[in-house]
Amino acid sequence: MPAQFGRVDKIVLAVSLLALAAWVIFPESIVSGYTGILAGLANFYRLARWTGWCCFAEPLVVILHVGYLFVPIGFVLTGASVLYPDAIPHAAAQHAWMAGAIAIMTLAVMTRASLGHSGRPLVASRQISAIYLLAVVAATTRIAAGIMPSVPWLLEIAGMTWIMAFSGFVIVYAPLLALRRTG
Repeated sequence: MPAQFGRVDKIVLAVSLLALAAWVIFPESIVSGYTGILAGLANFYRLARWTGWCCFAEPLVVILHVGYLFVPIGFVLTGASVLYPDAIPHAAAQHAWMAGAIAIMTLAVMTRASLGHSGRPLVASRQISAIYLLAVVAATTRIAAGIMPSVPWLLEIAGMTWIMAFSGFVIVYAPLLALRRTG
C-alpha cells in the first residue's frame, strides 16, 4: 500500500509552493532555480512513496502515477531552465506540467470517471491503454522538442500523438456516454 498522507507530504507541498512562489516572483533568480530543482527531487521522493510500480496490472491506476511523474519533471526542468537557460528553454519545462501532468491527469480522470458514471467496470481496455500511451508520447516528445528545437520531427510527433490521444478519447467514449447507463 502507498504511504498515507502525512508529514512528508506536507513538507513536499510546502517546498513546492515555495518553489512556485520564487519562480513567479523572481523567475530568473538562482534561488528560483535551486528551489525548483529541490521541489522536483522532493516530489520524486513523494511519488516513490506511493509505490506505483505495484499497480502496473491496472492501467487506470498506473496512468495517475505517470501523470504525477510529470510534476517533479516539471519542477526539475523549470529549475534547470533558470540555471541553464541556454540548455533548457522555459517552454520545455512548462510543457512538462501542461502537456504532461495536466493533460495526462485530465485524460486519466475523464476515462475513469466516464467508466464509473456510465456503470461500466473500472477496467482499461486496449483502446484506453493506447490513449494513455499516445498522451505520454505526446508529452515526452513535446518536452524533447523544446530542448532540441533543431529536430523538427519531434514537434510533429508530439502534435500527431496529442491529436490521436484526444481524438481516441472521443471515439472510444462518445458512444459509451451516449448510451444508457448500465447496472
